[in-house]
Order: sequence, then C-alpha cells, then structure tokens
Amino acid sequence: MSGTDDEQPPQAPPPWQTTPPQWAPPPGPPPAEGAPPAEGAPPAEGAPPAEGAPPAWQRPAPPPPLGSAPVPQWQPPAGSYWTQSKAWQPPPPTPGSATAALILGITAVLVFPLAFPLALGFGIRAKRRIDASEGTLGGRGQAKWGIALGWAGAVLTLVAVAMVAGYLATD
Repeated sequence: MSGTDDEQPPQAPPPWQTTPPQWAPPPGPPPAEGAPPAEGAPPAEGAPPAEGAPPAWQRPAPPPPLGSAPVPQWQPPAGSYWTQSKAWQPPPPTPGSATAALILGITAVLVFPLAFPLALGFGIRAKRRIDASEGTLGGRGQAKWGIALGWAGAVLTLVAVAMVAGYLATD
C-alpha cells in the first residue's frame, strides 16, 4: 500500500461468480465415507435436515400393492343426481303426427286459416299416442303447440268470416 487516498480496497466479486449454484456439487473431492458433509452441501439422502433448515422435499408414499383393499373415498348419497348415468342418450322418437300438428298449426296462423281442423286433429291424436307410450315417445311439446296454433287459426278464421260477413252486409 502506498498510503494514498486514491486507492480503494479490493472488492469481492459478485456472488454468482464465486459460489457455485446450490444444485451443483461443491468443488473438490467427495467426502470420505462416514465423514460429515462439507459446509453448504445438501445432507445425504435419509439424513435429518440440519437445525434451522427448512424441511426438505420428501417422496410421496408409494401406492398400495396390487390386490390390496382400495382406499375408501367419498361416495355421493344413493339416488342423488351424481349417481345417475352420465352417458348421453338420444331423445325418444317423435311421432310424425306431432310434427304434422305443429306444421299445420303454423300454416293455420300464417298462411291458410282453414288448416286449423287438421292441426287440432293431428295434435290431439299425437298427444294421446305420446301419453299412452309411457315415455317411449317424445314430442309432446310439438303436439301441444300444434293444438294451440290450431286454436289460434280457428280464432283467425272466425274473425275473417265475421269481417267478410260484415262487409257483405253493408253493401
């Protein structure tokens, strides 16, 4: 040292340049059998962690051997939503008379009001068939809408007849 103020004490290199990463083995030869591990080295497998050190990762418990009794798990109550079958099932078939009732009901309201008797007849017939099938046939909604639109067509027909009669009566 020369004793001048210009000199600065030597600085230590940054830590990432001097100390090896924790996952790398420490430099030098491995410790002898039975010797304590070097400072900063991870403890040997199966050895207890050092005092004050966080607990080390442990392997999960091995699965039970094949053929042993299964571990009991939570079961939903019997008869609940979760115990029912989750497989997709196609809807039950719809009788053609239900579809015909719906189409004729729409026709009776929009295009040709005199189609209402057919809509009512097909709708009532389809509803009876669906009710008698005990769940094997679907389409009850189509039949009901066919009947409702058939009645709407009947009302429109009566209104149209009344209008025509009123027009003819004033002449």
